[in-house]
Amino acid sequence: MIDIAIIITPKDDETKLQRCLYSLRNEQCPIYFIDGKQGKIGHGRAESLNVGRNPYVSFVDPDDEIIPGIYGKIRANLGFYPEVLYHNELIVDSTNGTIHHGWMVDYTTIQVVPERLRGFLWDSQNQRFAHHRGVFKKESALKYEKQLSKLHECCEGQLMQMMGTNGEIKYLNEFGYIWNIHGKNTVMEWI
Repeated sequence: MIDIAIIITPKDDETKLQRCLYSLRNEQCPIYFIDGKQGKIGHGRAESLNVGRNPYVSFVDPDDEIIPGIYGKIRANLGFYPEVLYHNELIVDSTNGTIHHGWMVDYTTIQVVPERLRGFLWDSQNQRFAHHRGVFKKESALKYEKQLSKLHECCEGQLMQMMGTNGEIKYLNEFGYIWNIHGKNTVMEWI
């Protein structure tokens, strides 16, 4: 029902990619690797709409992770095939040792925090419109393929806005994605 697309660029860290793949190991979704171009994330996302045979696609970055079991929960909640089904994400700032939540929800409902994140400071004050999360109906997303290919950041959020004008968007109150911010970037640059 869901294809997972991972865009790979020459600069991607192999160790982080292996951690990403490990987080996906039991999700029962085919994984497709897309050749990416640095700085052209929308182009890779648009290419992802044309791979696989399932009606939905989910975008996962090679330096991020999935909270185990999220795709089973998504499949159980697709119901009447909405255009988009989205969920919450954790934003992990490895530079400052903090965890943020990426959607305006009650952060105390988090039941799964991966072992490697225990001991991080939880920051409940910073909330933002998270852009990694959920699945997109390919048939509907293809209508916006040209616009998507021109985007350079927050492509999923913008695609969701485009698709939401003409279709149903469904919310699943679960945490499913771990967005790892590292290097020179800090969470405060994104929220």
